[in-house]
Amino acid sequence: FSTGSDNVMQLAIWAFGKPGTYALAPSPGFLGYEIFARSFGLEILPMPLPNGLWDLDRWRNEARREDVSLVILTTPNNPTGTAFTHDELVDFLEFVPKHVTVILDMAYVEFDPNSPPDTEMLLELHENVICCRTFSKAYGLAGLRLGYGIAAEHHINDMKKLRTPYAANGASLAAALAAMNDEVHLHRSIDLARDGVEWWTENLTKLGVEVLPSSANFVMARVPEAPQIFDLMLDEGVIVRHLRAFRLEDGLRITCGLTEENEIALDAFKKALNTLRGVGQGL
Repeated sequence: FSTGSDNVMQLAIWAFGKPGTYALAPSPGFLGYEIFARSFGLEILPMPLPNGLWDLDRWRNEARREDVSLVILTTPNNPTGTAFTHDELVDFLEFVPKHVTVILDMAYVEFDPNSPPDTEMLLELHENVICCRTFSKAYGLAGLRLGYGIAAEHHINDMKKLRTPYAANGASLAAALAAMNDEVHLHRSIDLARDGVEWWTENLTKLGVEVLPSSANFVMARVPEAPQIFDLMLDEGVIVRHLRAFRLEDGLRITCGLTEENEIALDAFKKALNTLRGVGQGL
């Protein structure tokens, strides 16, 4: 356990990365990967996701390079929401040398309805895999900052050597235990997110907006007017994430909320799009 799954990833990078080598990571992907890697003298080798989708076959040759010590995978990915299956991951891992550590970021995995990786089965087959999980997303405990890693015991021990004392406090652990025992709330949160993804995908598609297939609790929309839409929605009191930091000027990440929140946000989106494109565009 540690202060968020991002800290678990940081510890894994520090424990198993080799300064002067590369870490493969998805592009676009979580911005923390590059920060953590460079803090330890590694460079990120960005692996593009064609049309935002995973194609692990494209990673095989790069993972076997002598100057690669880490592979970072995210399912579902942030900010695209796209995911790969357990079988796709197992096939890929057969090509990864045993001395290369694979860090699997599973922050949003509870939302994935399509055969996500099975942690227990993965670790039985591959000792070089470290799974990073969090209570911040589906469990709704982001403010408590609690994540955890699942890996071979000797890998966990190596990571513990780098962890600061008292990385997880008693209140967070107690809340996490209560959350794990409340399956009704967990499934309600998951169902709400999945319904929201379907709702947003349907409504944005009707507006002619490209939406990537999402297995997370958000959708990624691609629209040329994304920067202006972000500003206009903000003026209406609605915050979405413009993906400029991910080098996606035309990207917006929209997190699914309650039904009434989604409707307010969609109205703000439509109003912004109407303002930018003009009324009478069939919006």
